[in-house]
Order: sequence, then C-alpha cells, then structure tokens
Amino acid sequence: MMPIILAVSTGLYLFLFSVAILSILAKDRKRVELRLKDLIQENLDTRKPVKIRKVQQQKMPVSRAFANELVSADIRMRPEEFLIVWVLAALVPASLMVLLQAHVITVLGAALIGAALPPYFINYKKAKRLIQFEAQLSEALVMVGNCLRSGLTFQQAMGNIAHEMPDPIGREFSRVVREINLGSNVDLALTNLAERVKSTDLSLAVSAIQIQRQVGGNLLDLLENISETIKDRIKVKNEIRVMTATGRASGMIIGSLPIALAAVLMMINPDFVQAFFATRMGIGMVITGAVMETIGFLLIKKVVTIKY
Repeated sequence: MMPIILAVSTGLYLFLFSVAILSILAKDRKRVELRLKDLIQENLDTRKPVKIRKVQQQKMPVSRAFANELVSADIRMRPEEFLIVWVLAALVPASLMVLLQAHVITVLGAALIGAALPPYFINYKKAKRLIQFEAQLSEALVMVGNCLRSGLTFQQAMGNIAHEMPDPIGREFSRVVREINLGSNVDLALTNLAERVKSTDLSLAVSAIQIQRQVGGNLLDLLENISETIKDRIKVKNEIRVMTATGRASGMIIGSLPIALAAVLMMINPDFVQAFFATRMGIGMVITGAVMETIGFLLIKKVVTIKY
C-alpha cells in the first residue's frame, strides 16, 4: 500500500510542479500575444505598419536567449515546454528509484544523470547542426553570386537559398526572408541569423556583406573570395579534427569513465559507494578525485581545442 501512495503522491507533485512552471513562464508569452493583437488592430484601423522590433524587445532576455539556443539546436519546443521536460527528466528516474526502494545514493545519481542529459542533448544537436550549416555555406554563397549574375536582387537570392537548399541552411534563410517581409531590414535580419547560428564563417560573410552594402563595391568578387576562404577554413577544420581525435577521445573517456563506474556500482552495490560518503576520509577521496578528474579533463580540452 505504501508504494502505491508514494507513486500517486509523486505523480501529483510532478503534475502540480509542471503546471506551476508553465503558468509562470507563460505570462510573458501571453503579454506579447495580447500586445501583438493590439498592434494588429491598430494597423487595421490606421493603416500603419506594425512595429515588430518593439514587440520583440518586450520579451525577457533570458527567455529569448534560451529560445535562441533551442532554435540553434533545431529543437521545436517552447522554452517553458523544454524546461518542463528537463524537470521531468531529473525527477522521473529518481522517483522510479524510490519506488524500487533503491539506495539514496542511487536516487541522487539518477536525478543528476537525468538533469545532465537535456543540456548535453542541446549542445550535441547544436554542434551537429553547425557542422552541417558550415558545410552548406560555401555552396549558398556561390548560389547568391549566380543569382546576382542573372539579374536577381540580393533578397531574391536569399529566397532561392531558402527554397532550393536543404536544412539547416534552407530553414535559416527562410526565417531571414520572413523577417525581411515582416518589415525588418536586410542588415538586421543577417545579424539575427549570425546570432542564432553562432558560426565564425557565417559572421565573416555577414560582416563583409554589411560593409559592402554601406561603402559599395563588387559584391560578386566579394562573395567568391569569401566562398574560397570558407572552403579553405573547412579543410583546415577537418584536418584539425582528425589530428585531435585521439586527444578528444581520451578526454571523453577520462570524463565519463568515473561517472559510469560510479553509476554501475550504485546499481550493483550501493553500500560500497556509501562508504565514501560515511567517513571523512571517504569524502576527502571523493573531493580529491573529482578535482583531479576535472583538472585532467580541462587540460586535455585546452590542448585539443585549437582556435583558428
């Protein structure tokens, strides 16, 4: 009877906690939606363009930054929805361990692992999408040059990229075109693109295009030079990635092996792990090991991370 009561109580607690977080984080979204309705109504009454930038600036900076992180990782969820998933990922495994009458250290370990998985998933998706984007960027610049040679405008060339090229670059440029159609200027739309993608190659291309639009010059030659530069940078990146593969693998093993071993021991023999937290010597050993592992991981990361 006690496990059933505990399970029901845990489920009710998770539901109420999720609803509370959702209601708190949805306040700004409701306020923005109401403001948008008011602006649209004003636009219909006065025939004036809607000022999209002022509406966007009303959002909370932290919420907007987190939303940009989700967009960069191609995770189609609202920030509050992902936060609820994050909370559930930390609490559900721990609750299951409680129902299975696991040791308290096992419960804490399950909660920590569940809480660490969503940020790791975001970083993994961002890195994978960034590599795909940079591999398509050179081809996209060549397409822009061909469109300009055929007599199209720069905005029409970006529209061709949005329609002709696959994701992720097609989706990102589609968003740029939508921002321009909603009243934003080209420079601001490109700046927002660089902030979302956070690619050095893209920032280089955007800066060069913005300077050319301000001071003039031959955009075709500029795009050809940038395209060749990006191709050379991608070649260098691939060579560096191959040469540092062994060091990166060593860092991953050093960082993950103690955690994985501790997780296995907590599942097999929790009392053995509990001994490290029951005495001062055990606590000192755990702290010393964690500090040394962190230092080793950071040193290896420093060696294999090459800025170019």
